[in-house]
Amino acid sequence: MTISSKISDFLIQIKNAQKVNKTLCILPKSKIVLGTLNILYNEGFINGYALNNKNITVFLKYKLNAEPAIQQINILTKPGVPKYISVRKLQFLKRNNKNLGILILSTSQGILSQKEALLSNNGGHLLCQIL
Repeated sequence: MTISSKISDFLIQIKNAQKVNKTLCILPKSKIVLGTLNILYNEGFINGYALNNKNITVFLKYKLNAEPAIQQINILTKPGVPKYISVRKLQFLKRNNKNLGILILSTSQGILSQKEALLSNNGGHLLCQIL
């Protein structure tokens, strides 16, 4: 399974679980999923996650009016059609788009959000956008 299909699968599982107001979601364990979940936790989109032997339990977050914390998930890369973004393009997007949400990238330093990628001066493989 490719990076983009793993990301797509687990993000769709989270999105579907939030549509039916579940409090947790169980995902297969992988480094890519862990890296992305760490970003989602640090940005305040999930309440946390717990590691089991082969699975990860994700604790989903909702706003006070029972609305999901993750409003929209855009999967920006398709299997076999990678999209890359440079540091300059990330800087341009940061200056010009205020409602960008967070972008998640796969870089040489691992899975990073656009904020972390800008701080470490890294571009990379664009994976998804979370609003």
